[in-house]
Amino acid sequence: MQFEPATAGVPDKLHRASLARRIAEQLILPPLAEGYVVGLEGEWGSGKSWLIDQILIELSENSERPVVFQFNPWQIDTESDLILTFLVQLAVKLGGNKVEQAKTVGRSLLAYARVLRHAKYLKYVPVPGLQQVGQVVDDYEDGIAKAFDAADSVLQRQPTMSLQDARTGVVSALAGFSLPLIVVIDDLDRLRPAEIRAVVQLVKSVGAFRRTAYLMAYSHTEISRALADGHSAERGAQYLKKIVQLQIQVPMLRPYQRRELLREAIDRLSPATGQAHARKDTDERQEAAMDILQALLLHPRDVFRWEHRLRWVLPVLNGSVALADLMVAEALQQEHPESLRMLDEHFQLFFGVTNELSMFAAFHGRLREEARQDQIEKCMGLVAVPPVRKALEWLIPSARNSKTSANARSQCLLADHMVWTRYRQFVRIDGFIDSETAHTLLNNAGDLLRALNGESRSGSTGADLIIAISTWLDPHRLTDPASCQAALFQWVTSQDWDSVSGRLKHFEKEACCELAHRVIKSLPSEAQVQQLHHWVDNLELEFACVFARVAKGRAMDEAMVEPPVAADLLDRVCRRVHLAIETRSFLTMAKPISVVYWHRKLTSFPEACRLLDVALSLDEDFLLFISSYAKELDSPTFQVGTPFECFQDPFAAISRLTQLRDTSPDCDSLSRLIDAAETAEGKSFLDQSLRRNEEGVNSEETSHQ
Repeated sequence: MQFEPATAGVPDKLHRASLARRIAEQLILPPLAEGYVVGLEGEWGSGKSWLIDQILIELSENSERPVVFQFNPWQIDTESDLILTFLVQLAVKLGGNKVEQAKTVGRSLLAYARVLRHAKYLKYVPVPGLQQVGQVVDDYEDGIAKAFDAADSVLQRQPTMSLQDARTGVVSALAGFSLPLIVVIDDLDRLRPAEIRAVVQLVKSVGAFRRTAYLMAYSHTEISRALADGHSAERGAQYLKKIVQLQIQVPMLRPYQRRELLREAIDRLSPATGQAHARKDTDERQEAAMDILQALLLHPRDVFRWEHRLRWVLPVLNGSVALADLMVAEALQQEHPESLRMLDEHFQLFFGVTNELSMFAAFHGRLREEARQDQIEKCMGLVAVPPVRKALEWLIPSARNSKTSANARSQCLLADHMVWTRYRQFVRIDGFIDSETAHTLLNNAGDLLRALNGESRSGSTGADLIIAISTWLDPHRLTDPASCQAALFQWVTSQDWDSVSGRLKHFEKEACCELAHRVIKSLPSEAQVQQLHHWVDNLELEFACVFARVAKGRAMDEAMVEPPVAADLLDRVCRRVHLAIETRSFLTMAKPISVVYWHRKLTSFPEACRLLDVALSLDEDFLLFISSYAKELDSPTFQVGTPFECFQDPFAAISRLTQLRDTSPDCDSLSRLIDAAETAEGKSFLDQSLRRNEEGVNSEETSHQ
C-alpha cells in the first residue's frame, strides 16, 4: 500500500482510523478548560502526517465545530520570527471566522503581538533575537485589515498596556469564545534544535490559553536531543514531559502489515518487469526475501521510498539481477548503505575473486580458506544490526561461511561476482551502459573498437567499458562473434598494460579474458579451438597466463571451456613461460617476478625454483631480477622475504645478494630488501617457503586449500 495522505473515502488499511478519532475527541476541550498539549510521537516515516490528516478529517466533521489552526514552523526562516508569526497567523485565522467572538480574539492576539514586538518587553520572552522581528506584524497588516476592519485601530495604536495586560486580554477574549481552538504543529523534528526550543517555549508560555489544545507531531528521540541543548537526552525527555501532557505513540507496523505493504508495492510495479525478474526466482527465495525486507523496512515511508528505488533500477537491470536479490540489495542501499560499501571494499574476501594483490597472497599460501573466513567474520562483526547481518548472509553465502551456488550466475544472484559488479556499476558508476547498448557494441566491431579507444564516449577507460559489457553479455544475442572477438583481440594487444596500476591490472585482464572466452564460446567448435590457441599463443605472456587460468575456472567461478581444452591451454602457456625463463627473456619484462609466480602456479614449487636458479646463474642476471622487485618496496603488494622465496634456498640467495649489492647502482634498495628478509617475519615466511619447496607442494593446491 502506498502511504498516501488520508482523505475522505480512502480505505484505512493500517486500521488507524479509530486511533485518529480518539485523538480528535481528546483535542476538543470543554468551555473554560485549561489548555493542554498532545504529543504524537513516532520515528521519521512512521505515519504521523497520515494520522494528522485523518485527525483533521475527524475534526472537520465534529459537531463542536472547533477552529483548527495548522502552524508550519519549518516554513519560517528563523526561530526569532516564530512567536510573532504564530500570533499573527492565528489572528488572521480567527479573523476569517464568521463568529463575531472570533474576531474579538483575533484583535486581542494582534494587540498581544504588538506589545511583544517592542524591545522593552522582549526580556520577558526567552527567544534569542526576537527584538529583530518587530516588522513581522507590519508585514501582515494588509492581510489582516482585509480579514477584519477592526484590526486597523489596534495596529495603529502604540502599546499602552503591559505584557500581562495584553495576555489577559487574550485570555478574556477566549473565555467568551464559544468554540474550542486546536493548534496542529506537524514535522516539529524537521526544525533545527534552536527552532525546536523556540516552538516548545511558544507552546509552554506565550500560547498557553484556555480551551486551546495543541497537537504536536515529532520524533521523541530528535526532540529530546534538541531540548537537552548539549546535556543528556534524558534531561531533554524529562523537560518534554513538562510540556506535553499526553504522549501518544504511533503504532509500529506489525510484520504482516509490512508484508502487505511490500506485496502491494511489488504489484504496482510494471507486470512485465516483474515477470521478467520472477522467472529468475523460486517461490522459496521470494518468501525468504520478504522475511528479510519486513525486518529492514519498518515504516510506511520506508516502503514508499523503496518502491521508487525499484522503479529506478528495474528498467535497466530487468532480467539481469534476480528480483529477490535486487529487492533486498535496494533495501540495504536505502537504509544501511555502509553494509554494501563494506562488500565493495572487501570484494576479494566475500566473492573469492582475486586482484593482483590477493593473487600474490594466494601464490604464497598466505590466504587460505580458514584465514579468509576469519577476515570475513571480522568484517561481519562490525555489522551491529541483526537484520542487516541476516540480509548480507542471505545475499552473499560466504558471509555465513557457506559456498556460493554453482548456478549463481545463471540464476542472476548477487552472490556471483559478475552479477554483483553489474549491479554496483549501475548504482555507483557514471556513464553506465545498459544491456541494449552493450549488445549493440558487441555486434558492431567498428563501434566496439571506437568505444574502447574512447572515441565515442567520455569518462571511464576502455577497461571500465570491458568490465561493464562483460556483465551484460548474452551469447545468444551475438550476431557476429568472430568479428567481435577479433576486435577484442586487436584492442587488448594494442594496450600498454604496464602503465596501469598493478592492483587494478589483474582484475581488468580477467574481465577482458572472461569476455573473450564467452564470445569465443559462441563460435563453431573448430573455430573455438583455433581462436583459443591464437589468443594464448599471441597475447603478452602474463596476459596469456590469465587467459588460460580463466579458461579453467577458479574455485568460485564456472569453467569457460571443457577440461581437456583447458588443460591444453594451460600446457601451451606453461611451455611459453618455461621458455621465457630458460632463455632469460622474462628479465626484459616490466615485472619478471610475475612470470616466476605464474610458472610456480602452473607447475610446482621445486620445478619453478630449480629453473630460476639455472636461469639466474650469472650474477648480472641475478641482480637484474632482484633489482626489478626492489621497486616494489613501497608498494602495498610488498611482502618481506620476497623475492628470495623464488629460489631453491632462500637464505643462500640472501647471502649471494649481500656479497653482490655493492656492485649495483640500486645498493640502497637491495640493502632494504635484505633487512626486510632478515626480520623475524621475513625469516618465518622464508622458512615456510623452504618447507613447501622441500615437500614439493604445488601452488595451485596451496591457494585453494
